[in-house]
Amino acid sequence: MIRKSARLATLALSLFLPGVSTFAGAQEPVVNDRFLDALAMIESGVDHTARGKAGERGAWQIKSGAWRYTTELRRRRNLEVHPFSSAASSTIGREYARTLLEDHRARFINVHGRPPTACELYAVWNLGFDGYRRRGSLARCPALTRDAAQRLDNLLQYMSPTQVAAEERMAGLHSR
Repeated sequence: MIRKSARLATLALSLFLPGVSTFAGAQEPVVNDRFLDALAMIESGVDHTARGKAGERGAWQIKSGAWRYTTELRRRRNLEVHPFSSAASSTIGREYARTLLEDHRARFINVHGRPPTACELYAVWNLGFDGYRRRGSLARCPALTRDAAQRLDNLLQYMSPTQVAAEERMAGLHSR
């Protein structure tokens, strides 16, 4: 069992403070290290060795089909490609998550004529682009997806990039 740091537990509790809500999604996400760090915290608690029930791997919990899709995107862009077994690598997992999120964001803009909010981008990440598009809006997504999207939005709003990186280092120390 992986032990969580006290700071990580405190951070997790802070995500549920009453009155803290930006669910309307005022912030437009940029696929930067801060967004990637917050996403890893939501998806796995920044556990690079995590494996999900549906076969997701790594801190960003990427499924094999999404990994294959991202590999093809990376090939077309002349970026380095890696096998799915590399999903547990913090560096490679981050590269793949960034590539896939950038693609999701561009596709969202193409369909909706505007950038997604942080909550919407998380929902696209969680459900896949087509899964989100079938639902049509964040309000029509499953409650678990909406709740996780809100937690991600809260992290982005209340954590500085330095705090996110420190939490990731702490979680990495406790997962060894």
